[in-house]
Amino acid sequence: MKKIILIFASMLLVCNLFSQQPIPNYKALKSFKGDTKSYLKKNFVDRQNVYIGKTIGELLKEIEMKPTGFDFYNSAGYCMGINLFFESKPGFPAGKKILSIAFEEPFTMKPLANIMKVYPCDTWVNAHYEFFKDKKIKKILYNPYENGN
Repeated sequence: MKKIILIFASMLLVCNLFSQQPIPNYKALKSFKGDTKSYLKKNFVDRQNVYIGKTIGELLKEIEMKPTGFDFYNSAGYCMGINLFFESKPGFPAGKKILSIAFEEPFTMKPLANIMKVYPCDTWVNAHYEFFKDKKIKKILYNPYENGN
């Protein structure tokens, strides 16, 4: 009986090891030679499992550029997530590069609306960071609807 349990446990361990996909390593922005789109997709969308359950603040500390602005998506008066905007580097297609981030716990729009009265979302400021920094990440996507890029 002990042998059967040991064999079964060993099989579960081996299956678990083979079923896990390796997470790609983070690559510095400079290694993308200014290609903002590839940098965001490879490091934050393809590696989103690293960030799921972590906070927006933790994510933003790893992104090597500052967002230029944001917008949000809501449903029935709840903020479900944000779109962070980043600008293209010279020599690459113009337009905003967008990371869409869904929150683990949506929240009512009123607190965000109050912040946006003072600090509109077209320019990212520290008040936006302070507001979003503790929101936990559920999912990260690259928004393909930016100027056809």
